[in-house]
Amino acid sequence: MSTPLSIVADPAPKRIILRIRPNPNTPYECNKYMEYVETFLLRCGRLEPGGNYTHRHRDHIQPSSTTEPWHIIIDMEKHKFSGTDFDQLPHEIYRVERRETGIHFQLRDPVKYARYYTIARQYSDRYPWGSQWGMEKPMGNAS
Repeated sequence: MSTPLSIVADPAPKRIILRIRPNPNTPYECNKYMEYVETFLLRCGRLEPGGNYTHRHRDHIQPSSTTEPWHIIIDMEKHKFSGTDFDQLPHEIYRVERRETGIHFQLRDPVKYARYYTIARQYSDRYPWGSQWGMEKPMGNAS
């Protein structure tokens, strides 16, 4: 059973990292990235009617791999964060698996996985908050 999503009752801005394990039988898993994003937003009560979420959230995709885990980054409630203290912005990492019963999300404990959170944050903080590359400068100490 998946860990309940912690962001259901928390409307605060945060950066979500979905870590997708490759499925060896599905070489074009990245083609389903919108399904991962929409399923996540639906499960945490953040998907707007009609499926439009881009006015509240922004997603970034890392190219997928058939052998290595790949990531989708979601900036939640992008208009509620000014970008002035990016280093303090909460991050949550979810392990994502596609099973016969559907897509499952498991929150990674930030204490138990502290090293992974540090590494993932160094990578993900290079993406500009709430916008596409070239639309804004990256925030925080990412170089």
